[in-house]
Amino acid sequence: MQTSKHRDDTRGGYCYGSLLNGRCASQNSQLMTKIQCCCDSGRCWSDGSMPEMCPIRPNIQTQNITNMCQAFRNLCLNGRCIPMLGIGYRCECNMGFKLDTRGECIDEDECDRNPCAHGECMNTPGSYICQCPPGFQTTATRTECRDLDECVANGRICNNGRCVNTEGSFHCVCNAGFEISADGKNCQGPLSSDIYI
Repeated sequence: MQTSKHRDDTRGGYCYGSLLNGRCASQNSQLMTKIQCCCDSGRCWSDGSMPEMCPIRPNIQTQNITNMCQAFRNLCLNGRCIPMLGIGYRCECNMGFKLDTRGECIDEDECDRNPCAHGECMNTPGSYICQCPPGFQTTATRTECRDLDECVANGRICNNGRCVNTEGSFHCVCNAGFEISADGKNCQGPLSSDIYI
């Protein structure tokens, strides 16, 4: 009977993670039993002879294994393995990961939602970071760009005037008798060409 063959198959062999044009591809470097390979993410397995295809969704009858999650610790990478009667297990994904069509947890690209207003989003495994342009600063979690208040952050700007913060920048409102400098960062006395006698 085929199920007993699977159940008693404890031979070490090679696990292949994908199929390419109907052939086994992406060989895993460590030896695994057929059950380990097919219950994890393997697509086919070989003990060195003819490769054997894994079932589409492993439904291997396993005697003496009541908890697939404890028996195979490498199930549900980037998530939590939940033992299920009948189907073996299911995966609950960690934050930042989502279930794919095979029931495995893959990275979710948070940048698709454009979370970095005023900045550039960079996807990371399970999360993302915002790279902020000048005039903005990143938060402690690096997931947001907030306006940098140049009037507070910079010590010596808008001398002889008042600093007004704007989104991503600032401008100076000069005191009476002063005008904005060429670089726009300070107020200076007017350069008079008139000489009074």
